[in-house]
Amino acid sequence: MRFVGKKAITLIAAVLLAGLVAQAGEVITFRTWWGYTGARIELLNSMLRRFEEETGIEVRHESPAPFANYLEKLVLDTVGGVQTDVVLGSSFWIADMIDSGLLQPLDGYLARTPGLKEDIFPAIWDGVVYRGQVWALPFAGGPQRVTFQNKDTFSARGLQTGEGVVSSWDAFLSHVLRLTQDVNGDGVPDVFGLDNANQIYAFYWTNGADLFNEDRTDFGFLTPQAIEALEFMIDLQRRGVVGGDFAKGTGAMTLTTGPWGMLTFRETVRFDLAMDLPPQNTDTPRTLSSLDALTLASASEHPEAAWKLIEFLLRPDIHAEWAVTTGFPPVRRSEVTTRVFRTAVARDPLYEPLGQMYEAAVLWPLYPNSNAIWNILRAAVSSVFRGEAPRTALENAHRQAQQYLIKE
Repeated sequence: MRFVGKKAITLIAAVLLAGLVAQAGEVITFRTWWGYTGARIELLNSMLRRFEEETGIEVRHESPAPFANYLEKLVLDTVGGVQTDVVLGSSFWIADMIDSGLLQPLDGYLARTPGLKEDIFPAIWDGVVYRGQVWALPFAGGPQRVTFQNKDTFSARGLQTGEGVVSSWDAFLSHVLRLTQDVNGDGVPDVFGLDNANQIYAFYWTNGADLFNEDRTDFGFLTPQAIEALEFMIDLQRRGVVGGDFAKGTGAMTLTTGPWGMLTFRETVRFDLAMDLPPQNTDTPRTLSSLDALTLASASEHPEAAWKLIEFLLRPDIHAEWAVTTGFPPVRRSEVTTRVFRTAVARDPLYEPLGQMYEAAVLWPLYPNSNAIWNILRAAVSSVFRGEAPRTALENAHRQAQQYLIKE
């Protein structure tokens, strides 16, 4: 038997290890649908430049198609051999990307990255696991709707903003009624308690309804909680307390945007703000959240360099800067304690609830044809606001969605 010397073993190990280590000078491609201009892209590009400086790995940022055509473009480019390494994916079609063979699972990478998995907010994992494997990691996203409150209007009516406003639907309705005012006495409200009630994000999940039943053998559209959510939305509309414009001060509250709206409002409105979850109607706070997530292309020729970029973008100090600048919530618990984030909280108290948004998150699950399913549910809400009964609208939605139900 011939024995291999220690030097030979060391050399073999080095060769094998080289295949598992990102090398300076490698070039990887990062693809998003966000375009090439705007403050968000400027920040992202500055983050990529910092990554290049720290690692010596070059990153080419491409935005090959808008959201509506992005998945199709990725499939065609993969078949055509276009270099793709890190892909920003929407939780509405990451499952379709997986089923198309575009992505590789991340479990092995996570296993050798100490602390990352444990530090990500637990609720997020429901939105990145598919068929028992992790396929994506959170980057942007968060609650689809939050409650912004006009503190000046509340104060003028002798009311307090904050968590108590949204602690229950009864409390929320009470505030909406009291905030609606006929200022000039002509019998018609001039200031409304809420500017828009047609927001299924804000009422469906907060009432305990879900996309699926508990064992995912059927959609959850026909539960009492789902029907009640649409009934409450239309009841608000019929009471005459919905209208006005939040940004102009004629709507005291709005549910029309996620937490990232805080940045726009801070720049455009003349009144002070409070921000909280959508109005809750369950014992445990919950709100629908979706993700724009980082994924690793199955065809990547530089997977270690690609993973290194994903790690970098999720580093607490790096992602905290992203959260503070964009209004997308922190995805790691340690981000909230970084100097960057604490400085932001000291500057603007709205950042405090931003850091807690994933504590109450219900993630949109990775499921094929999610975008089509979501459009069916949205269409049901539109039908209700055109006069159809909530139960009838949801029965129709349930029937239409059956074509997308996976039956094991």
